Amino acid sequence: PPVNDTYASKVGNSMDNVLYISGVPTSDHENVNNKVLSVIKDGCRVKDIKVTDCHRKKGYNGKPGVIMAKLENKAHVDKVMDGVKNLKQSKNHKRIFLNRHQSLEVRAMKANAQALLKACGKDKDFTFKGQFLVKKPQNS
Repeated sequence: PPVNDTYASKVGNSMDNVLYISGVPTSDHENVNNKVLSVIKDGCRVKDIKVTDCHRKKGYNGKPGVIMAKLENKAHVDKVMDGVKNLKQSKNHKRIFLNRHQSLEVRAMKANAQALLKACGKDKDFTFKGQFLVKKPQNS
C-alpha cells in the first residue's frame, strides 16, 4: 500500500491544525471557545481565524489544564504562531504559551535530551528552539 495511507500519516496530518494553549486561567462555567478566540485575536493580534473545536485537558497540582484547540487548517496555525510574539506585550495574555502539536516520539526525545543534559549539569546551557536543541547565548 502507498505510504500516504498509513495510520501514522493520517494521524500526523490530522494534527497539523492543532494548537496547545497553556497558562489560561480556569473559571466557573467557562466558555473555552471564547477564551481561545480572545488569546488569538487580542493576544496574538490575528484576525479571521476559525476554531473548529477546543477543549481543556485535566490540570494537575492545582494548575489549569492545557487547552487543545483545533483550527480550520495548518495555514491558520501558521498565522497564529507568527503572532505569538505579540503575547508578551499583551497585559492579559503575557503568561500564556502556545505550541504546535508534537508527536509522542518527539516529546519523548525532548524529555530524554533534557534528562541527559541535567545529568551532565548542562541543562541551563541549552534550550529547544522548535525541534532543535541549541546552546543559549552567553550573557557577559
